[in-house]
Amino acid sequence: MGTHHVDEDFHRAMNQSSLCPRCGGWYPGGLCPNPDCPSRKKSPSQGVLGRRVAGVGSTPPSQATLPPQPPTAPWGFEPPAAPPPPARRRTALRTLRTAGIVALVIAVGLGAWFGLTKLTSGGSPVAHAVAPIFPATWDARVVPLVDFVEKTRGLTFKHPVFVDFLTPSQYSTSVHVPAPSQADRTDDQRHAGFYRSVGLVSGNVDLAATSNQIADQGTLAYYSHHTKRVDVRGTDLTVGLRVTLVHELTHALQDQHFDLTRIDRMASTGAQTAFQSLFEGDAVRIEEAYAASLTAPERAAYATERNAQKGSADTGLASVPPALVTLFGAPYDLGAALLAVLENKNGNAAIDDAFRNPPADEAQVFDPWVYLANQQPDKVADPATAKGENRFHSGDFGALSWFVTISQRIDPHPALQAADAWAGDRYVAFERNKQVCVRADIDATSAAAGDRLAAAFTQWGQAMPASTAAVTRRGNGIEVNSCDPGTAANLQPIPTAQEALVVPVARTEIALSALKQGATTAQARCAGSAVALAYSEAELADPSEAALSSPAGQIRLHQTVAPCRSVP
Repeated sequence: MGTHHVDEDFHRAMNQSSLCPRCGGWYPGGLCPNPDCPSRKKSPSQGVLGRRVAGVGSTPPSQATLPPQPPTAPWGFEPPAAPPPPARRRTALRTLRTAGIVALVIAVGLGAWFGLTKLTSGGSPVAHAVAPIFPATWDARVVPLVDFVEKTRGLTFKHPVFVDFLTPSQYSTSVHVPAPSQADRTDDQRHAGFYRSVGLVSGNVDLAATSNQIADQGTLAYYSHHTKRVDVRGTDLTVGLRVTLVHELTHALQDQHFDLTRIDRMASTGAQTAFQSLFEGDAVRIEEAYAASLTAPERAAYATERNAQKGSADTGLASVPPALVTLFGAPYDLGAALLAVLENKNGNAAIDDAFRNPPADEAQVFDPWVYLANQQPDKVADPATAKGENRFHSGDFGALSWFVTISQRIDPHPALQAADAWAGDRYVAFERNKQVCVRADIDATSAAAGDRLAAAFTQWGQAMPASTAAVTRRGNGIEVNSCDPGTAANLQPIPTAQEALVVPVARTEIALSALKQGATTAQARCAGSAVALAYSEAELADPSEAALSSPAGQIRLHQTVAPCRSVP
């Protein structure tokens, strides 16, 4: 994602404003437009994180674009004591989730379909009757990595685990689910009809093959909380493989202290996705800390290796429906943002507390302050089915999953507002006249939130094929009815869908930056939401960050968040 310096640009816009005694105006960048003004000063040549910002301080902004005077209490000026780790770039190449060997790889957040016990296409849990065994000592090759994980995470391994270095062929075999039976394939066709009914896939999708494709081409390694082993693609301990192992060893450490098998016993798929986001975000945090510790030659080698891996993954995942790749990656992206908020609260101690009392649903990961405020979801009953509607599944959908679903058809900004309005849901899937349909009841946090929810879903329904979806009001919330339009329907996502997830991630990053600078929680959340809604997903994902860091971008950023200074 392109938000890794968003907080820096925000900090710079807030801290480079000064009051001109001659004209009484505030000017972002510290530049009074009058060159003879005695208060005129040059902007720092370094950004707040020590990064040279091209163009800042070289050209005064146009007076016509200057924002109104903000309050006189800026949100802090102190830069971090040390530079940040290397920027994390979004990539399709993910480490495999720890919740089982393949588990939910194609339905993160929609686990009712290939739920955490559905490790085979037929839906029967894989047996784990044999107790795991552990080596007496660590593989000597991973001992330095074990030491790093322990020191950085602030926990100690209770015992070693096996690390299995596999050839690509062996690794593929280890992550593939068994070939489905004919009965299983019939069942999977119903599941594919469900995905089409909400617009997540298009055409005739082989879900079993797609699952294997993501698990194989989209991962480098995995730790299984059932077998208690790490399987790795590759036999040479390259720099990239070391970084990957740090991630997976962090999962092993989490499991030994906080029991990752709890995910199998959680009552809802929303709770499962939220817990996964917690442990993946934690592993990403430790992985990035290790990447930051590499020497300059190692970083160069790592960058080369990652680029090659990303190219291979992009090719291997080219035929996978984009929405399923997004859902697969969401716990990593949103989890990392959640963990940054927790780390800022009280470091590893706050993260340990979160493992003991994890987020309850997807909304608490989608917006970490919902988790910190302990806002719990409503208990929603299953929607009723009528005569002739043969129900075959029910479950919870979740704020994150709805965001990804509707952002396939509409702009991510109203989709963000709809996800924020979410207060709980339940859905039923059924067949009617041999057509797969879904009915979902979604609660909203208030009547006004219900209006936003209804507006976004109505727009989404209008963008679906004709006669596919209908949205009606239901108290403060809505009821959604949608049916499979068939394999011939064009359900390809709109262009903005690919980077839609950058919007909630950027919101959290901006809010956290404001909080670090002395803003209240309310002010910080206001600033995060203001930027997330004012900037396009392309601007937020742009690696050049021109919309935020250029002189004009700094002015716009300052204008965008200025009203939040007066939030009580």
